[in-house]
Amino acid sequence: MSGRARTYKTVARLVVYVPAEYREDFVNAISPHIPRLGNYDYGLWWCDDGVEQFRPLAGSTPVCGETGEILRKPSSRIELIWAQNRAALERFIEDVIIPHHPWEQPVLYIQSVEIRL
Repeated sequence: MSGRARTYKTVARLVVYVPAEYREDFVNAISPHIPRLGNYDYGLWWCDDGVEQFRPLAGSTPVCGETGEILRKPSSRIELIWAQNRAALERFIEDVIIPHHPWEQPVLYIQSVEIRL
């Protein structure tokens, strides 16, 4: 067992799904804006084996698909840890995530989690 002292920190876990064909551009656009955690930055994770399903309703402006038709697309789950305050997270979402996400209305999951450093 290491003699290094361990600490625990409460952070936000942000999860967003992105169509697979947009994943690389999206990751490249947001990575420089992810705050460092310890001695690392640009930290995020993704999994490419998902499928998202949705149906654009009247009044929507879908990037793909047609209003009223169910669409299924390969999707990547992208996850990152946000160790800064909530106001900084909101700025990151409004200034970085939303402008670089292809969907008209991306869904973001934000959880408070504890990490071990």
